Amino acid sequence: MIIFRSRLAVALRGMADSLERKEFGQRLQELEVFDDIHNVEVIYRRRDVLVEIAERADRVMEEKRLYLLSDLTLKKLAREVGSNRTYMSRAIHLVRGMGFRQYVNLFRLKHARELCSGGYPSSLEVALKSGFADIRTFNKATAENYRQMGEELSDL
Repeated sequence: MIIFRSRLAVALRGMADSLERKEFGQRLQELEVFDDIHNVEVIYRRRDVLVEIAERADRVMEEKRLYLLSDLTLKKLAREVGSNRTYMSRAIHLVRGMGFRQYVNLFRLKHARELCSGGYPSSLEVALKSGFADIRTFNKATAENYRQMGEELSDL
């Protein structure tokens, strides 16, 4: 399982259900996650739903290996999870602390690391077998997440 970290994820998991709405909002504002009271209210009411959707998305991505589809969309993932595009996007953004593409690329990079440890010789082959559309996207995702180019992924 991939571990995600964001200030909101920590806040959502760390706050007991007994927190009052006002305390919840103050805590989020202290963490500089939201300064818009409307957003705090929406998140407070839907926090359990968003966490559940994010956890289902993680399971679906791992079990069905959807990240291997180079044409995976937010809508396709939402359908597999049993949600809609809006909730899926919010769950990934607020609970996992990243956008959809970055979320999918983390699964793809994990798969790429496994392929590299299995002896795949070519970065292009690793990229395509991991769900990336091309080597450029693979190298960019690798650089963003590991701070080095794809050719060095097997050294991690």
